[in-house]
Order: sequence, then structure tokens, then C-alpha cells
Amino acid sequence: MEVKPKLLHIEEALSRFGDDLDLYKELLSDFDYLNEFSKKSLQEYLAKKNFAQLKRIIHKLKGVSGTIGAERLYDSLRDFEKLLLAEDIERLETEIIHLDALYTKTCAEIMQFLKES
Repeated sequence: MEVKPKLLHIEEALSRFGDDLDLYKELLSDFDYLNEFSKKSLQEYLAKKNFAQLKRIIHKLKGVSGTIGAERLYDSLRDFEKLLLAEDIERLETEIIHLDALYTKTCAEIMQFLKES
């Protein structure tokens, strides 16, 4: 049986919230709602070469991801920010697809945690 690595490091994140599980769950429940992330919007901004808007969305999501303990998403967003500096359109297009998949999986793990806790 294959063990999937966790996308959400709950114990570490909880320590940032003073072990206040209710506060942590409140932020998690708003995670998808608070973010402007969508593959379509990122692709549209990239097509328009609106790197400033891309950076704003990615940077905000990176901060929230780090706070809630979504380390893989955080790392991918950090790497995406570096690609934005180079304005490498082809690599950014590929990475948007990767980010979308990882974001979707992270949201699913958040929903599962909220359902079970």
C-alpha cells in the first residue's frame, strides 16, 4: 500500500496558533474562499503578461499556505515566484498546471481534516 505524503502539517501549524484548534480550523475553512487562486485567472494574467498581478496572488497564497502548514504548496509557490522574476512564459504555463493540481489536493486534504475533526 502506497502512503501519500501529507500536504498539511497540522501539528507545526497549530503551534503558530498557540495550539488553538478552533482558530486554526476557522482559517482552514476560509482557505479556498480567501484566495484568488484559479488556474484560469493565472493563465489569463500570464497571457496578458500581467506579472504584477500574478505576483500579488501567488505571494498572498504563499503566505497563507505557510501559516496553515501547507509546506509543499508553499515551496511550489516560492519556486513560482522565482520563475516570475525571469518572466519565463513557457515554464510558468507548465507550473500553473502543477500548482493547480497541488492546490486542489491541498484543499481536499483541508476539507478531509475539517470533516474528521
